[in-house]
Amino acid sequence: MSVKFLLRLFVALQIGTILVIAVTLLIKFPVWSPIDEGAHFTYIQYVAEEHRLPVLGRDPVTTEVLSISEKIYPEKSSSDPAKLGIGGQAYEAFQPPLYYILAVPFFFFSDDYMNKVYLLRGFDFLLLLGSIFLLWGVAKAHYRQPLFPFSMGLNFFLLPGVLLRSITISNAALTIPIALLFIWLLVKFDRSEDNLLLLAAGLTFAAASLTHLTLLYLLPVLVIVIVRHYLKRRDLRKLLPTAVGSLSLAVIPIVPWLIFNYRHYGAWSANNLAKTIQSPIINPQGLNYSFIDAFHMVLGNRPGLSIPEEWLTVAYKHSSAIDSQYFIYYVLLVIPVFLTLLNFRVKSKFFCKFLVSPRSSV
Repeated sequence: MSVKFLLRLFVALQIGTILVIAVTLLIKFPVWSPIDEGAHFTYIQYVAEEHRLPVLGRDPVTTEVLSISEKIYPEKSSSDPAKLGIGGQAYEAFQPPLYYILAVPFFFFSDDYMNKVYLLRGFDFLLLLGSIFLLWGVAKAHYRQPLFPFSMGLNFFLLPGVLLRSITISNAALTIPIALLFIWLLVKFDRSEDNLLLLAAGLTFAAASLTHLTLLYLLPVLVIVIVRHYLKRRDLRKLLPTAVGSLSLAVIPIVPWLIFNYRHYGAWSANNLAKTIQSPIINPQGLNYSFIDAFHMVLGNRPGLSIPEEWLTVAYKHSSAIDSQYFIYYVLLVIPVFLTLLNFRVKSKFFCKFLVSPRSSV
């Protein structure tokens, strides 16, 4: 039995495990997931039914979300959102709108609101499949032997927190595929030098920014690729129009959302207002944490590195749940490395290149 066959078998096992766990989470994980799933559903409901973005601090949570939360749906909730604190608000309304707009068609596939929840989780499942496909595209575009880096990348999807947030309703489900699409376009441009790919990467960056603001960190990657291209060709006159076009496409689509924010919040984003609303829950003592404090908190909560917050309550009650983190820490990393050491046409310099290459990261 060849090592190549073993690696293919392991990749098939990884993908099969990802899909089985994802479908199980889609069907079995409680509604709502404790980390804001109902608030993200509320955002989609405003876009779908009122044809507008919700406004933070003004719009309440919807009646249907309250009914599902109280486990009385399809009966109507009698709770007054104004008396529920943050739980009575559309408190995820500060998020960029792209994910919620794309999810709207799935919202309309059923009139039953419980069915809508599972349909929207199904939309997220499709995004997960797209992420796996795009990961293979990045590995294939960047490496002569793509199976090993593809296997290493699949380990990321096997992290419980990644799978959970990829399936439950939130804009986090779109962050991975949109980032992978961006990286794939830049890798293809770097190899083929097709200017259309650079323009598409700029537009994809705008889509990423309209998905989650944390994806703004991708902008330096776009700039680095443009500079790298110039250093390779030294042809500024040919590159400049494409570079300007790409950077323009990276910014212009974001402008309408910025204007919406300035109109309603007097700022380019509602993040500060969101912090004010959420602080009584997240940081009730109003502490200012330093980097050192954060480092100590991470060391003191090692299960939280691999077990999502939604599972921590169970984890601290059942030692087997905490023990499961070792499966994540060791098995999912050791097996691909072990196969590499068996010399699947991969030299040690290839593995080092994989670890340090910025284009191989997501």
